[in-house]
Amino acid sequence: MALFHSSKDAALINKVNYELVGDIIEQLVNVYKYDLGSTQENLYGESSAEKLYRTPVQVPCLVTKEDQEWEDSEFGIDVNQTATFAFLKDLLKDRAKIAIEVGDIIEHDNGYWEVDGVVENQYFGGRRPEDKNLKDGASISIIASTHLTRRSKVAIENNQNIRPNEII
Repeated sequence: MALFHSSKDAALINKVNYELVGDIIEQLVNVYKYDLGSTQENLYGESSAEKLYRTPVQVPCLVTKEDQEWEDSEFGIDVNQTATFAFLKDLLKDRAKIAIEVGDIIEHDNGYWEVDGVVENQYFGGRRPEDKNLKDGASISIIASTHLTRRSKVAIENNQNIRPNEII
């Protein structure tokens, strides 16, 4: 049996992480949830040109951005950049009451980042949530890989595309 892998240890580490990410680092982002129910579909089941989003929820996280890459295309110069947003799972669940999913938009550093993938495989002590010794706090973080998207594609700045936030 490994040392320091009890539910009390997990609770202590979660409390320290809450304070570190939420109160000390304070790197806040706005998360826009994609509103599938309000988005109009065409005859083929495809969404219209504009996706609709709910009111943003402000959430603390850790951000790691890659270097910008410049690409010259027939329409002008494009900026490509990727970033990783690391959220505490319990903080998202308890405070923000949201789940990060593919297609959501994260607003950070005067840009909009579209979520391409979500990874949730960091477990406390390497144990899976099915372990009977740990009832809570086994899954620690949610890591979202994103890319910088164009403002015109997202059209969030136009308030008619934002719907009231609902509890998820």
